[in-house]
Amino acid sequence: MEINQLDNKGIVTVESLVAGYQWICVSPGYMGGHPAIFGKRISVELILDFILQGMTIEEISQDYDLPIEAVQEVMRFAQESVIARKVG
Repeated sequence: MEINQLDNKGIVTVESLVAGYQWICVSPGYMGGHPAIFGKRISVELILDFILQGMTIEEISQDYDLPIEAVQEVMRFAQESVIARKVG
């Protein structure tokens, strides 16, 4: 994926992608440094909130013009983030 997305606070490049993901990016100058969908200006947190409100992956994909794979990746990212923080 050779996309460079210009943001009003910085540039998001493919180097901003989180290792192991095709859609999740983190960059200090993009979306306040919060994990987001690459090039779409939609945070991982917002998508998770939509899911908690009862929206389906398909609804989120359609309503926000996102590939289904990007929304599914958000779910995997959230799961892996929780597992990584497991205390025990």
